[in-house]
Amino acid sequence: MRLDGAPDVAFLNFQEEGDRDEMVIYFDENVVRGRVMIQQLPPAVVSPPSIDLPVDLSDEGMERDLTELINRVQHHTCGSYCLRKKKTPHSDRDDGDDIPDGAPAEDHPMECRFGFPQPEQPFTDILEDPKRGWVLRVQRSVMDGLTNQFNPHYLQIWRANTDFTPITSLRAVLLYIAKYAAKPETASVSLGRVLQTFAGKIEADKPARSALIKLMMTYPIERDFSCQEAAHIVLGLPLVEKSFKVVSVNLSGSSRVMLNTEALDDDGDDGSRAAHTDALIERYMNRGSQFEDISLYDILENYEYKPAKNDWQRLAARAKTRVVTTYPDPPADINSEEFCRILHLLHIPFREVPPADTP
Repeated sequence: MRLDGAPDVAFLNFQEEGDRDEMVIYFDENVVRGRVMIQQLPPAVVSPPSIDLPVDLSDEGMERDLTELINRVQHHTCGSYCLRKKKTPHSDRDDGDDIPDGAPAEDHPMECRFGFPQPEQPFTDILEDPKRGWVLRVQRSVMDGLTNQFNPHYLQIWRANTDFTPITSLRAVLLYIAKYAAKPETASVSLGRVLQTFAGKIEADKPARSALIKLMMTYPIERDFSCQEAAHIVLGLPLVEKSFKVVSVNLSGSSRVMLNTEALDDDGDDGSRAAHTDALIERYMNRGSQFEDISLYDILENYEYKPAKNDWQRLAARAKTRVVTTYPDPPADINSEEFCRILHLLHIPFREVPPADTP
């Protein structure tokens, strides 16, 4: 969420009191809060609270609506999701809840990984945290220890729980992005459970090899999908956007194996469940005569194989740039025979794979 006029933290040095004050003055009171203005107001009757019409747009009416929202959706409740055993030894803590040296993990008290209840904060300030760097600590009373900080304007529009944290450094943004980019989804069904499912369906006289084939062909496609990924698939949106396309070519000349997942439950011969297709290097050697003097590298970079025509076709002008990668990778020694062989395959036209001892 980008706010007009917000301080540019890239140019602030929080070691300087003046830069800290600039940050505090902007975010205090109207932009982010951690306290309820009308104390001891009970939660709204419904969730989320509705607004009676006509809307009371007076300062008192808007403040009351905001406070009802806070009491309903912005109060943190600790549970199994956030409670963790304390790991910090007593010598590093100042909360009075010491952990004796050498105490087993099961004797450690529980603590909220989000830091609730929050300590009382008489006034908004920006303080240095040993783990998180500089953090804006908003003003809050003892009664607001479980209130999740929020933006009043955004909360009254969204009318549901929000977590509003001002950005204090570029490093904090990068760590946040990296954390969620690397966050795994819920674990998929274990390999053992999938095998058990197949074992119960296969006839007793079938060989174990049949069950293992089904297992290895099914397991890679049996996985969990996140909500975001499912939405992209349903809407037909690409999961990955790239400005170029990577083309990998196996210079060993091996054919590719295509698995037929539709044949999983067929009782036919196991050979029908897999089909061999020509590798790119084989398709190159079988190219049409019009491509006689074009090297493998040029073909892969500027042309695309069309199965219907069984030949290559030049890429359209608007097509994405091709980046050619090879397997195996060329050795580091540029004087080796293998390095020269790979260069030969990529850049000198051929109809048959040159022998390994080609100069």
